[in-house]
Amino acid sequence: MFSIKRTKHITKIGTSKSRSRATYEITKWNTPHLLFGLSLSVVISCIFLFLPYASRESAVMLAAFNLLYVFLIFPLRGRLVEKAFMLLAGNGIGFAWNTLLPVAASFMAGAMGDVFSTIYLILNPFLNLIWIVTYWSLSITVLSGPTKGKTE
Repeated sequence: MFSIKRTKHITKIGTSKSRSRATYEITKWNTPHLLFGLSLSVVISCIFLFLPYASRESAVMLAAFNLLYVFLIFPLRGRLVEKAFMLLAGNGIGFAWNTLLPVAASFMAGAMGDVFSTIYLILNPFLNLIWIVTYWSLSITVLSGPTKGKTE
């Protein structure tokens, strides 16, 4: 499997071709990392599915997070240990989020009535999407590492 990487070639100012042009080069996917991440996510998802104190909704959301995370992060450059640790930390954050949010929602439903239960039922997937996108973007930032004086 291949991915396409976009690179910029900038010519010197003052020459006849001073505009930047984009070229594309084909790079290989990091297949061993992807396979390891896929197997790790399957194991983690199975653990959450069979935990007696984890809800099915939480397990399904974490399985979706695992698959998205593996296919979006593991093919990228970076150390496998960092990627695996970030996947495990994301599962811990997601499990805590999916455990504490229903507790807060039931408290609010007791205070506000059944209207809040309906609102929570509608907004819950979007609230889960908030932590998934935030964690995914933070993971990309951590894996990219600091730039050493590179400017474009």
